[in-house]
Amino acid sequence: MRACFVRCLRSGLALAALLLAVYPTTAEDTVLIPAQCLTAVANPLTHKVYCASNGIVVIDGVTNTVIKTIEVGDVTNTGIGNMAINPARERLYGIDNKLPANVVVVDTATDSLLTTIPTVGGAGPGIAVNSVSNRIYVGYMLTRELAVIDGNTNTVIQTVDLGNKRPNEVAVNSTTNHIYVSFATFDGTYDVPPYGLLVLDGTSLSVIKTLPMVSAANRISVNETTRQVYLSVTEPDSFNGHVIQLDGYTNTVVVDVPLPDALNSIAVNSYNDHIYLPAVNSDVNSGRVYILDALTLTIVDVKPIGTAVYDVTFDPVTSLVYAVALDDVEAIAVQQLSRSLAAGSSGNTIAVFQDSLPRPVGPKRNVYDTHTPTLTWGPITWAAGYRLEVDNNNSFSSPEFVYDDAHNPTAFALTDYLNNGRYFWRVQAKRANGQPGAWSAVDSFSIAAP
Repeated sequence: MRACFVRCLRSGLALAALLLAVYPTTAEDTVLIPAQCLTAVANPLTHKVYCASNGIVVIDGVTNTVIKTIEVGDVTNTGIGNMAINPARERLYGIDNKLPANVVVVDTATDSLLTTIPTVGGAGPGIAVNSVSNRIYVGYMLTRELAVIDGNTNTVIQTVDLGNKRPNEVAVNSTTNHIYVSFATFDGTYDVPPYGLLVLDGTSLSVIKTLPMVSAANRISVNETTRQVYLSVTEPDSFNGHVIQLDGYTNTVVVDVPLPDALNSIAVNSYNDHIYLPAVNSDVNSGRVYILDALTLTIVDVKPIGTAVYDVTFDPVTSLVYAVALDDVEAIAVQQLSRSLAAGSSGNTIAVFQDSLPRPVGPKRNVYDTHTPTLTWGPITWAAGYRLEVDNNNSFSSPEFVYDDAHNPTAFALTDYLNNGRYFWRVQAKRANGQPGAWSAVDSFSIAAP
């Protein structure tokens, strides 16, 4: 990939033209926002978009205008790289790409720098947040470690030695508490095959599975509703991309779908079951974002952007998609390797478009657009009533809500207002004499309501 990055941008014209002929679309619904950045994340609670640059640019997703730049220290020659957000806790984390790199922490309630967490292992580019445990995971490239940050204290509390595996991207499934780390093998001088994906248990931090890959995944995205994991992978020294789906329960490959473009990022929208794939195209003047059906992994649309597209994020509430389009083609290779924005590089744009599918009007796949959802279960013949527990932690050590008066044999409408986020719940049948039965299996649901 590295050796032919720019060369590959100019190859494969026939295949690209055929693809656009089969999947025609227009860019009439695309809004371009000038913003010198490389990566972006959206906050579905505030409808703001955060753009990594020489600082963090804040975009109002309602008006599509830049409203602020958050100063994060002297990153003029390095910039901010990848970011991860925890909307419910009002925290944004970004890697400043220095050597050694720091992790900057932003308060998204005030859009101001809260603190900087020093690291010693050359952090980045991978960073991920477990919204349930409030742990942040950062890959240390230089020392080949995975760092664990406590989101309550903003300190590194543990590092995991990855041996000769140099981490690239990091993701976490908050429901299963599994951590995913893509890697290349370090031979003492270079990153070489074999490439692969490590799956770690979030409690013991031990590796529970290693999966071989054709290359280290450029980005990993988790659908915590279906427990499916998606990877964007590009073969080394070629222009062939792959979308790989893993079953998050068994951590096995479900399907591998090839695409004729280099893929830099991936984002899965559990609200409408769409996957967004920014592509570095063979024709540098016609970049695009693939939209795939997450259930079938078939292409449902292709959005032309203009130039090569490096990253993508989305707001699940508004169904707006934000794609980072690079204006300087020759700088793509440099930025691909460093994931930082060099001083004086040309201004990039955020391309904003509305996803073609409307928002669901009701609950879908355990995602609710109301703050007081109705939970359902199968009836027990001898039950005189039911007890429900709802918590933001699957251990139920301190349940957020307890309901002892559920008499309907199949459903209960929650009476407490739930903020947007992920919740766990379980139900227990009670006999007429008050004796409880066994707890059900733990399930989860998400609130994504206006």
